[in-house]
Amino acid sequence: MRKSIKKWLISALACVMACMTFALTACKDSESSQSTNGDGGAETEKPLELTENALVANGQSGYTIVRPAVSTSILEFAAAEMQYFVEQATGVTLPIKTDAELTEYSASSQYISLGETSFSDSLLSAEGTNFSGYKLKTVDKSLFIKGGSANGVLQGVYGFLRETFDYEFYAKDCWKITETSSQMLPKFDLLHNPAIPVVQSSDETDVETVRRLGMFTRYDIWMLAGDSSEGWAHTTTLWLNPDKYTDHPEWYNSGELCFTRDKGDNNDSMFQELLRLMMEKIRTGGDKVQLALTQQDSNSWCRCQDCVEAKKQYNSNLAIMIKYANRLIDAIKAQMQAEGISKEVKLGIFAYQETMDPPVVSDGNGGWKAAGEDVVCHDGVMIEFAPLRMAMHSTFKSQANSSYAVMIEQLHALTDNIGVWWYGTYFHTYLVPLNSFDCLQQNVQFLADNGVYWSFWEGVGGNSVSYKQLRYFLSSKLHDDPTQDYDKLIDDFFKNYYKEAAVPMRAYFEDFRLLSTYNRDVLNMGGDVGSENANAQFYPYASLMKWKEYTEAGYAAIAHYQTSDPDLYQKLYDRVSQESIISNYLLLKIYSAYFTEDDLYSIRTKFKADCLRLNVVKEGNAQTAYLSNLYTEWGI
Repeated sequence: MRKSIKKWLISALACVMACMTFALTACKDSESSQSTNGDGGAETEKPLELTENALVANGQSGYTIVRPAVSTSILEFAAAEMQYFVEQATGVTLPIKTDAELTEYSASSQYISLGETSFSDSLLSAEGTNFSGYKLKTVDKSLFIKGGSANGVLQGVYGFLRETFDYEFYAKDCWKITETSSQMLPKFDLLHNPAIPVVQSSDETDVETVRRLGMFTRYDIWMLAGDSSEGWAHTTTLWLNPDKYTDHPEWYNSGELCFTRDKGDNNDSMFQELLRLMMEKIRTGGDKVQLALTQQDSNSWCRCQDCVEAKKQYNSNLAIMIKYANRLIDAIKAQMQAEGISKEVKLGIFAYQETMDPPVVSDGNGGWKAAGEDVVCHDGVMIEFAPLRMAMHSTFKSQANSSYAVMIEQLHALTDNIGVWWYGTYFHTYLVPLNSFDCLQQNVQFLADNGVYWSFWEGVGGNSVSYKQLRYFLSSKLHDDPTQDYDKLIDDFFKNYYKEAAVPMRAYFEDFRLLSTYNRDVLNMGGDVGSENANAQFYPYASLMKWKEYTEAGYAAIAHYQTSDPDLYQKLYDRVSQESIISNYLLLKIYSAYFTEDDLYSIRTKFKADCLRLNVVKEGNAQTAYLSNLYTEWGI
């Protein structure tokens, strides 16, 4: 079996290398070619209508990137990204200036205007864009980019680069762009709105990468409660810490805030203190727009008699939260108006654990409607749905998740602002691979169809493996447009991310998907966050050894770079090693008795070296689940 796999891989690699050689030779003498940073492949250029104005001609340009004199950090980043990638494509560094440094706009001006510059209002409006949406418009000799927010402008920069230079970003240190010494300014009149406007990344180890993928970190969008890094997640007692407010024991019950005790009185001390604290955040929060009033992660809830009685009206604790949040967002908006603050703030509340009970009734036509007018969310209230026990390897509409699909449809009857905090890893066994790839496109499409505004797909940040970079790339592309050709996206990623190792790594990936599907459909493998699947039933020895062979073939395919391009070799070696961690972990976890002492030592030392180099430090989410404990146990 192993010999046949190796023969197939060698044959496939030969075909790929021949095709790559032809492609590189075919474009060698053309005016434009492909480059990344030494890391990418060629793509067929798309036809684009051009003006008669040269953005770059023979290595020269008269264009200036213009941003507002008063800019946010994201707008400054957008200008820097435009400058950097145009230089990567053309060799020309465009100057960056503020609108205050320039004379008034005229038909002969050569500007790339980003955001609300002083001369752009009469030429382009951002009307019709959602939070991360953008418009590109060519006017006279200039290009104007506007967005529904500063991030929309940034995404407009990337949209311009995609349309003009066939730019694509895959992962840190991996992107492609067409190189050319001459480029005419395209004729743009384009509006683009992502299907889901706000996508929060669970890996925040590199902010530049997050933004280039069209995602946000928590620090980009959330006004954090209590100045805590967790002040976007479980926030009630971060806003009102019981250790600080010892003179108000009446605010608390069973470890949570009580949201019924004030009987709807906005002059109540707890209500007023929340309003004061949130307004402080709004005044100093710049272009951050989201606040969270969300219960603790302990399945706690107020058990006072008032809350027990209030639940009975609609048999729903979520109804209690909606009513309170409606009053709070109305008070926030009134205060903002009085102070002349203009931004669209959203206040998030949980549909999670004790509040996972939408107050809805049947509308008589197969759908849902609010159980009462008082539980329809006011503008600005966002319900954050967190299906903790969702089967992550299945679609929302599968039998395993059908109740969650119904809940999302029910929430849509209460608000147009739904957030979804969903899950993408096994909490107890981070290093056991999860196949959410086969349902990702359908799930994102379902969320978009049901008006989801904010999406947070929780992984384990920098600690995760199991094709982590592919997950983020696909999530980025599908949240923008879930109708894209999924297989083509996967092909494009493997070709550019793994280069010559693409064939064995793709074979590994497809074999992993097949085994995962069998495990789910035939062996009923668990798919929720608490599943513990690291056993021989789901991961036979022969399958893991086959996966190990794929990674060994990947190393062999890139070996020639050791001498010709050592830096690229190390990047590719690390990318293959990231996935070798999966097979080696499972072999060591389940089948250590199958190996000789020398072979066992070899696998363990490579596993440790890879994990340390790639910053994979934990086996699961338990406080003691550090891999260093395994190394100590092994004596290495």
